[in-house]
Amino acid sequence: MPQYLSLKEYASDIHSKKTSMDSLWNNYTLVLLKNITLTERLYHHQVAICQSNNLSIKLFGTMQLNIIRTVFLGPVMISYHPLIQGDSIIDIPSSYINQQGLLDGVIPLSDKKQVFEHYLQKLLPVYEYMANLCVKDKE
Repeated sequence: MPQYLSLKEYASDIHSKKTSMDSLWNNYTLVLLKNITLTERLYHHQVAICQSNNLSIKLFGTMQLNIIRTVFLGPVMISYHPLIQGDSIIDIPSSYINQQGLLDGVIPLSDKKQVFEHYLQKLLPVYEYMANLCVKDKE
């Protein structure tokens, strides 16, 4: 643990670390924004809302996936909440970005392709759920 001599040093260090983590979160959301836009028709998803700590994705025009930054000091914690008509439908494991800029401790944010693949893996159980709903309609 660092040794501080004054409140000013605490404030400076906290601000520096928070700014760094904010930048990593912004990089993550920017990668998703660009790739979701490029693949809207392929995966039938589009950005609905992008706020400072929440990225909302519309799936097939009816379902919503909220990607939310849940922790603001320390590692960036990311939760994924798929919703139909406001109700949560399945649990998706959380992710994090560490101080080295690694998504889940292994994927560098600079590797935009892997970051987007990570997002697609988060989508997979949601699409499986939706596909099962389609099958139920046919039975």
